[in-house]
Amino acid sequence: MSGLWDQKGIPHNGWKFLDMEDLEDDRIFCQMCRGVKIRYAHSLRHPNYPETLVVGCECAAKMESDYTLAKSREKKFINILKRKKKWLSRNWRHSSNGNDYINTDGFNIVIFQKGSHWTGRLKNKDTECIYSLNYYNTQDDAKRAAFDRLIELKDHYFY
Repeated sequence: MSGLWDQKGIPHNGWKFLDMEDLEDDRIFCQMCRGVKIRYAHSLRHPNYPETLVVGCECAAKMESDYTLAKSREKKFINILKRKKKWLSRNWRHSSNGNDYINTDGFNIVIFQKGSHWTGRLKNKDTECIYSLNYYNTQDDAKRAAFDRLIELKDHYFY
């Protein structure tokens, strides 16, 4: 190993995951091993180290001492990115009121115009309607926001 793995005073385990980002074409070298260029950046923090490190999946697995967690997290993240890319081109239907809607993942998602802006609501059979508190300039922006909220709700409440 090399990079920070070989330096004294750098914790090798006990790191906690903070966030993940798709760097796309702006790939960087893993800040822990400094030997691998990464696209999917895992940000990790340690209570005994002053900086957040941005690392690849393999180093994240070692730093968290959980070899399946980092890999499954990255796989889930990639799947969400793929779904988001196709979200607008999915088969959105039109309600009798003329609003675009889609039924997916146990949710009914409706996008509608309010004045000159767009907003939406998500409804799961087990929950109340969740209306967006935000307004968007375009219907597509409202649909993208609905996707983000869907993923957030699925992660937090249902899975």
